[in-house]
Amino acid sequence: MKQDATEQDAAHGEAIAAILSTPSITEAADSLGVSRSTVYRWLDDDDFQAELKQARTRVFEAALSRMQSGLSRVTDELFRIATNKQVKPATRVSACRWYIDAALRSHELLNLSERVDAIERLLAGEEE
Repeated sequence: MKQDATEQDAAHGEAIAAILSTPSITEAADSLGVSRSTVYRWLDDDDFQAELKQARTRVFEAALSRMQSGLSRVTDELFRIATNKQVKPATRVSACRWYIDAALRSHELLNLSERVDAIERLLAGEEE
């Protein structure tokens, strides 16, 4: 018996939640009460893959937002460790290295993002 679109959307939503919240396809299938082959069949479906990708992106963005909210406190703590003469030198060097690496990666990502945006604008102009 074939599911209607609403039932299928609900099943896909539950499956996506299970896939994102369990460490394996087997555990996701078990939590849903379906076979692994059913989950793999869903994973082969382009629409399901697109929904899963969107859900993963939302989860990642939520986690990133939480990380960003604490970033200034972490940065302050790293700076405090790096400049505290009572902290072991190896620990201070490690804090400095992490601090510098994070700053360089941030700069590189910002630069790359700006370049990609420029390329996308250029390509969009060519398509018109």
